[in-house]
Amino acid sequence: ADALAFAAQYGYPVVLKEEDSIAGMGVAICKNEAELQAAVLRSRRSPEILGVGLLAQTFIEGRTAMRVVVADRGRVLGGLSAIKLETWPASTGPSTCVEVIDQPEMEATAAALVSAMGYSGFASLDFMLDGSGRAHLIELNPRPTPISHLGERFGACLCRHLHAALTGQTTTASVPRGLPSRVALFPQEWV
Repeated sequence: ADALAFAAQYGYPVVLKEEDSIAGMGVAICKNEAELQAAVLRSRRSPEILGVGLLAQTFIEGRTAMRVVVADRGRVLGGLSAIKLETWPASTGPSTCVEVIDQPEMEATAAALVSAMGYSGFASLDFMLDGSGRAHLIELNPRPTPISHLGERFGACLCRHLHAALTGQTTTASVPRGLPSRVALFPQEWV
């Protein structure tokens, strides 16, 4: 009933997401009432899913993007942004190929959210980039994600930033260089 009420208020498509989903698995894009009801029924078959909850979101047409950061007490030390180019096993699945980009709106959003939370550690923020390139925040994952290690390739190693903050030393890491750049993720793209 809650999902149908959400759809009535915001319209279709509706994105229905299992709370403990990962890399797009557990996400259903429902184009109509029948697809929404089917997605809820699939989730109802697993009591642990309903125990944690389902989240309904409005659908934003666009490209999935992410910003991975490392932070110390609410201050972003370094970060890297990318767009999903290829996924597997489905369009909502994990990235297999990304394009590392410069996206100031994603960078500013990540900095504002990290500051407001007083966040420390690694995090990845997921976005949808609409047709005009505007970034719409989807979620924050409080952990390193598969692109976290790529900063080293672009002169912006997140681990170097964190090490310098924890030890009080200066860092050789800077802002990412050589963008945009496409990167195949191993072994996902090989599979």
